[in-house]
Amino acid sequence: MIKQKTILPILIVMLFAGRIFAADGLQAVDDQAPKVDKASELAKQSQDPLSGLILMPVEYSYTPRVGPLDKPAQQVIFEPTFPIKINDEWQILTHTLIPFVKLPEIGDDTTSSGLSNITTSALLTSKKSTKYTWGVGGGLMFPTASNTAPLSWTNTPTGYDCWAAGPAVVGVYKDGPWVAGALVNQMWSFGGGNSSMNMMQIQGFAFFNWGDGYYLGSMPRIMIDWTKSADQGTLLPLGLQLGKLFMIGGVFPLGLSVGGYYNVIRPDFAPESMLRVEMFFILPEFW
Repeated sequence: MIKQKTILPILIVMLFAGRIFAADGLQAVDDQAPKVDKASELAKQSQDPLSGLILMPVEYSYTPRVGPLDKPAQQVIFEPTFPIKINDEWQILTHTLIPFVKLPEIGDDTTSSGLSNITTSALLTSKKSTKYTWGVGGGLMFPTASNTAPLSWTNTPTGYDCWAAGPAVVGVYKDGPWVAGALVNQMWSFGGGNSSMNMMQIQGFAFFNWGDGYYLGSMPRIMIDWTKSADQGTLLPLGLQLGKLFMIGGVFPLGLSVGGYYNVIRPDFAPESMLRVEMFFILPEFW
């Protein structure tokens, strides 16, 4: 028979052992449960132009040699993206480009810098999340260029002096770690200046996300100027960029990427290569 004085120590030992086994069991269950990689999920959403996130990207690009004088050029683009909810099934996604450029003049050793043409677009898309998504809408370009003397291959050092508008369509494919698609935008001038614009821009993108917010991808901007010959009106860049989405403090998403592109097809005075650095924020209410 167990003496009464020995019951209390035995109970204490049993409770302590039980807590150890229970903790080990909970840890085993937790180890088997799938981990949610929030950084990678947000990175994939930021790569999808139809995701509905509020994004605040800032992009800086540097080209070492432009024009016959082989002078460097720089550009900073602010690209705020906002969704507008229509109902539970549809939304309009707005995307605005506000570029500031510093380009060398073609004729001499000076540079031209300032605000270029602000462009805004709106795309109607479904709010349903599927493997294939699409959006359709249009864009509008404003005559905001600070210098419109016709001296460079892009018509002017910092932009066009006319209004322009046209349709836009985008398609996106998402599957596992992959996000890919293209945004096609055609612009025609319709007044406001002496420039004549008839240009198509194809923004292709393909990203592979391998976890913890890291991704490798390509996002070339293909430009076709229909007012010029094929060899002088086509810009086709190819390249790669490496990026990561950081969760600052575990809750604040900040994306950074750096990449390089080479223009395999380009007009005579267009840059040969470009270094691109991008930083973007995601506003809290859309985490």
